[in-house]
Amino acid sequence: MTNFVFSFHEQTLPKDPKISEKVDRLKKKLRHEENIHRALKRAFNRPLGALPRLPPYLPPYVLALLAEVAVLEEEITFCKGTKNHEMAARSIYGLELSEPLVTFALSCGTWSSPAVRVYTASQVENELEVAKREYLQAAVGISASKFAIPKLLDWYLLNFAKDLESLLDWICLQLPSELGKEAIKFLEKRKTEPLSQFVQIMPYEFSFRYLICT
Repeated sequence: MTNFVFSFHEQTLPKDPKISEKVDRLKKKLRHEENIHRALKRAFNRPLGALPRLPPYLPPYVLALLAEVAVLEEEITFCKGTKNHEMAARSIYGLELSEPLVTFALSCGTWSSPAVRVYTASQVENELEVAKREYLQAAVGISASKFAIPKLLDWYLLNFAKDLESLLDWICLQLPSELGKEAIKFLEKRKTEPLSQFVQIMPYEFSFRYLICT
């Protein structure tokens, strides 16, 4: 039997630009997925009720999920807490009484956050009222067919009202005179319709922005 010996010589094959481009895209996608994984791991490895870090590179649906989870955890923590725990928390953070208006003073650097303001000890109540009115005036929208409210009010609805219907009434009372009258007229015309037909909850915009009130 004749033996055949084949000799192969290594050759440097030319790189295919399309393959290189595809590999680069896959590497970029992998780095992005790794960043999301690390961000989610940090977000869920934190004390119950603490606000998660929201890196701007996360997809909007992930940011929305983390924010929803944080709100639910806050509600669970509050419901489970005893009176002693509540008093301890207030003593730590200097809150003598629950103050819903603080909602309009906290900015987390997103497009839908309230504006950043400077508050003074002597005028803080009046300044919070101004922050509330200006936020509602900017974030609430009324058209011919829709009553639009920001997602922030939907998340913290129970801070201001018992249900969505009473929240709309509360909003009308907080708006400037002319806009408030327009809102009341809108609700009067649609009082026989289900709220789902005309109330629109605007999605929370997580894009980075710090709006500073001067």
